[in-house]
Amino acid sequence: MKKKILIVDDNSTNLYLLKSLLEGEGLEVITAKNGADALEKAHANPPDLIVSDILMPVLDGYALCRQCKLDETLSHVPFVFYTATYTEPEDEKFALSLGAEGFILKPQDPEELIKILAGFIGEELSAKTTSAKPLGEEMEFFRHHNEILFRKLEKKMLDLEMMSDKLKKEEETLRRNEEFLSSVVENIPNMIFVKEAETLRFVKINRAGEELLGHKRQDLIGKNDYDFFPKDQADFFVEKDREVLRNKQLIDIPEESIQTKHLGKRILHTKKMPIMDKKGKPLYLLGISEDITEIKKTKELLKESEKKYRGIFENAVMGIFQVTIDGRYLSVNPAGALMYGYSSPEEMMQLVTNTTKQLYVNPEDRTKLLNLLEAQGSVEGFETEHYCKDGSKILVVLNARLVGDADGTMPSFYEVTSQNITAKKIAEEESRRVLEKLRTTLGATVQAMAATVETRDPYTAGHQRRVANLARAIAQEMNLYKDVVDGIRVAGLIHDIGKISVPAEILSKPTKLTEMEFNIIKVHSETGYNILKDIEFPWPIADIVLQHHEKLNGSGYPQGLKNGQILLEAKILAVADVVEAMASHRPYRAGLGIDFALEEIEKNKGILYDAKIVDACARLFREKGFRFE
Repeated sequence: MKKKILIVDDNSTNLYLLKSLLEGEGLEVITAKNGADALEKAHANPPDLIVSDILMPVLDGYALCRQCKLDETLSHVPFVFYTATYTEPEDEKFALSLGAEGFILKPQDPEELIKILAGFIGEELSAKTTSAKPLGEEMEFFRHHNEILFRKLEKKMLDLEMMSDKLKKEEETLRRNEEFLSSVVENIPNMIFVKEAETLRFVKINRAGEELLGHKRQDLIGKNDYDFFPKDQADFFVEKDREVLRNKQLIDIPEESIQTKHLGKRILHTKKMPIMDKKGKPLYLLGISEDITEIKKTKELLKESEKKYRGIFENAVMGIFQVTIDGRYLSVNPAGALMYGYSSPEEMMQLVTNTTKQLYVNPEDRTKLLNLLEAQGSVEGFETEHYCKDGSKILVVLNARLVGDADGTMPSFYEVTSQNITAKKIAEEESRRVLEKLRTTLGATVQAMAATVETRDPYTAGHQRRVANLARAIAQEMNLYKDVVDGIRVAGLIHDIGKISVPAEILSKPTKLTEMEFNIIKVHSETGYNILKDIEFPWPIADIVLQHHEKLNGSGYPQGLKNGQILLEAKILAVADVVEAMASHRPYRAGLGIDFALEEIEKNKGILYDAKIVDACARLFREKGFRFE
C-alpha cells in the first residue's frame, strides 16, 4: 500500500511543486491550505507523515503540530516542518519542543528532500501520546508562540515603515506638482467646474467660477444646478450634461444664458467634455465656460454706429478683422496684429495676401468656415489653428458674420473676431490630468492605510477588504446613491486603521481577551477618527470610522450613540463588520459560519442593528448568492 503524506502550505505554487515531487516517487499525497483544513483531512484519512509550513492563516504550523501531538489518533504520525520564513535556531528549537520529528529549511535539493522524508516514513515509530499539559506549560507555549510571531511581524512592520517613508516622499513630490497645476487652474480667467457623472453634483470649481456665479465653492460642492439656477436654465444645463456623457465626447455650447447671484444674467460660451476611466466609463464631467456677455454687448454696440465700432475695433483686446471672400484683409485691429506677431495692422495687411494659404494651418478649415457662413450668416465658437508671423502655431476661436454689399444681396466680406485659446486648451488638459492623479492618489492612499492594519494583525488579514465589499453590496441593495456607496466602501477598507495603536500581542492573542485588553482595543475607533479627521475625503470617513461600533440602543462605543444620532453609513458598516467577524476564523475560535452570523443580527434587528440594513444583508446571502471572497 502506498505511503500517504499530508502536505500543508497556504501557497498554491509550493503545494503543487511538492505534491508533484512526492507523487513522482510513488507516494499518495493529500494537500491542505491551512492548519484547520489539515486537521480535518488528517482525521478523515490519517497519513503516514505530515509536512507543514509555519506561517499560515486560520491555524499556523506551530498550532497544528501541537494539536496533532495532543490528539491520540494523530500523535504517532511523524510531523516535519518545511519552512522558508522561520529560519532562526530558536524557531527550530521551539518546533522540536512541540514534538516535531524534523525541521527542514527551504529550498532543498529535490533528491535530498526525498531522502530526508523517506527516512521519516521508513522509521519504526512508536505511538507517542502526549497528555494535556499543566496550565503553566500551556501559558509558556503561548508565550513562546507569540514571541516568535511577534518577531516576524516586527520585521514586516519595519519593511512597511520603509515603504511608507518612500511613499511619503513620492506623495510629497506629487503634492507639489498638484499644487502647481491647481494654481494654474485657479488663475485661469474662465470658469472651470467638475461634476460627478452619476449625480451631476459639483465636485470642483475654480476661483473664476466662484466670482462669476457669486457663490463660495463650499456652498457649491455637493449641490446640483437646480439648487442655484431657475428651472428652465437648470433643465438646459442638465440636458447638455447628459448629452456629453451619453455620447462620450466634447460638446461646444456657443451661447448659454445663466442667472448669477451678483452679476445678473450672463451669456457663456461653454465646452463640456467627459472624463472617463480606463474602461471608457464616464466618471466626471469637465466644463470650461467663458463669459461672453461683454462680447455680445460689443456686437450690439458695433451695429449702433461706425464711430463706436471704430473705437472698439482699435481698443479691443482680441483680434478683429474684415476679410474678403477670396481671403484678403480689408482691416486689422492692433490687438489682432499683435496676436499674430506683426508690428502693426499695416504690416499684417501687406504681408498676408491670401489667408487660406498663409494663415490657416489646415486650409480646408477656412472652406468649412465660409460654407457655414453661407448657410447660417454667422458662426460662433469656430476653432482652428493659425500661423503666426514667425511660423509658430496658435489655437484660436473665431466668431464671424457675413456682411453684404451696398444693396444687401451678395456678401462682399465677413467680419471676424479671433481669440488665442492655446493656453486655455493646455489648462484644460492639465485639469484633466490633475483630476486623474487625485483619484489615483486617493485609491493608493486608502489601500496603503488598509495594508498597514492588516500587516499588524495577520489573523484578520483581509477582514477590512471583506467588510468593505459586504458594506458596499448592502448599500447597493438599499439603492443608495453611488457616491454614498463609494464612501461606505472607502470607510470599510480602513475602518480598523485605529488598531495600529493596539499592541500586536493583544491583536493576535489566541485566547479570550481580559476586560483591560478589550478596553484597549475599544479605543481603536477614536484612534482611527483622530488619524482620519484632518484628511479631506469627499465623504465623512472619520465620523463613519468613529461610529462603526455604535448600537441603536446606545450600548455601543465609544460615544454610546442611539438611533438617530448614528450615520447611516456607520450602521451599514456595523452590520457588515459583525457578520464578517462571526463568519471568519479568529485566533481564539474557529469561524461560526454565515448562518450563525445572520441569525445573530436578525435576533437583534431593531435593537442593536438597523432593520432595513439587516434585511438587505440577509437577502444578499440567502437570495443573491453573495459570498466572501
